[in-house]
Amino acid sequence: MELTNFIETKVNEYAQKIIKGGEKSDDLAFGQLSFYLSLR
Repeated sequence: MELTNFIETKVNEYAQKIIKGGEKSDDLAFGQLSFYLSLR
């Protein structure tokens, strides 16, 4: 259960960075978000 909570937290964190960040930040956050979504 702890891993699931960690992954969900990271997904939410990087999704927020895409919403709030600029273009360069979006690219990095999207890569990280894709990684955590695949784990989920």
